[in-house]
Amino acid sequence: MARVPSRDLFPTDDPLIPGDLIGRAADVDDLVRNLSNGLHRIVTGARRTGKTSVCGDALARLRAGGAYTVEVDLWGVSTLAGFAHLVTRGAVANRPRVRRVLDTMKSTGTTALRGASLTMSTKLQAEFGEEVEIAFRPFTTARDPLDSVIKAFELLQRIAVTDNRRLVLYIDEFQEIADKNRRFGDPTALEKRMRTALQGADRVACLFAGSQAHLMKDLFSTDNRALFKFGGFQTLEPIDVHEWREGLIERFARDSCSVDEPALDWIIERGEGHPRTTMLIAQQTHALSTSSETHAIDTSLAFGGFANALGAERIRHQDDVEQVRQMGRSHLTVLQRVANGTPMYRGLPAKSAARAVSQLSQAGFIQQDRPRSRWEIVDPLFRRFLVRMGD
Repeated sequence: MARVPSRDLFPTDDPLIPGDLIGRAADVDDLVRNLSNGLHRIVTGARRTGKTSVCGDALARLRAGGAYTVEVDLWGVSTLAGFAHLVTRGAVANRPRVRRVLDTMKSTGTTALRGASLTMSTKLQAEFGEEVEIAFRPFTTARDPLDSVIKAFELLQRIAVTDNRRLVLYIDEFQEIADKNRRFGDPTALEKRMRTALQGADRVACLFAGSQAHLMKDLFSTDNRALFKFGGFQTLEPIDVHEWREGLIERFARDSCSVDEPALDWIIERGEGHPRTTMLIAQQTHALSTSSETHAIDTSLAFGGFANALGAERIRHQDDVEQVRQMGRSHLTVLQRVANGTPMYRGLPAKSAARAVSQLSQAGFIQQDRPRSRWEIVDPLFRRFLVRMGD
């Protein structure tokens, strides 16, 4: 009988499919409740810590309850025109017949409007205005991209009212609107017009997510920014040991694998609660079980899985170290001191060390442990790599 692929059981580089989270049920419940009540929410968290998976689960539940949803990931959007297209397309695609036409156009690479697509575009323009053509012809936004984005936001309320639905707009990596390269133009102008378009939309709730907490805080907590207090922050709770135990046992069981207690403890302890790290160790452990042709996960496999996880990340960690070196002379020193738990500032100019801490935090390498207010490496495997560098 064929084994279930390790990557399917323990995905590490893509969001989990809705309903397949380990833990985080309370986080999803909170998002669903607040968004259902029309309250805007802001979720922050370092990349690969489960933020996108939690948001995806919440949206799936909202759709199951009859809400419309629009999802945009700004990480992969390069222009305002592209932003406008995705919001408009997502809005009209909530209608099944429109979605089928758009999906057909996408799968066939069609850009010219003819037949069903022309009929659908004409009908929607008559109902909602000519701006809906952006959903079918994204290049039409080039004439005035900022105006096209704002019209796309205004369209959300009109569709929600017409179809008598609640609508949730989810924008991931939202901090990218303030990109230093200004790929979305003047962020101040965009923020002001976005707030104007959305603050009166009583049928639309917004879910903003971002992996750079300091930028998200600046956008929503600075009183001279247009989006000041436009939504409440929600912090994702850690996945506790009990949830990890139940979740990992269930995942291994999908491939008819049993896992003994010491092996399970080893995976969870070495993962240190970090979602991607824990899943990667479990993934590598399961991969060893397939090569060993066994369904019994014991400590020897778990030890090997941990070693293989470290090996699998080595190139990524080497690249990260090189990136830190290029950030400044003090940065790698500070990073290694955080990894080793030694005083960060000793022997370094205070301003240089403070700048290094700030920039390392902004880049997602370190974070502050809230209960103890001390700095720590975000990725446990990267911390071990840094410690070994100093040996």
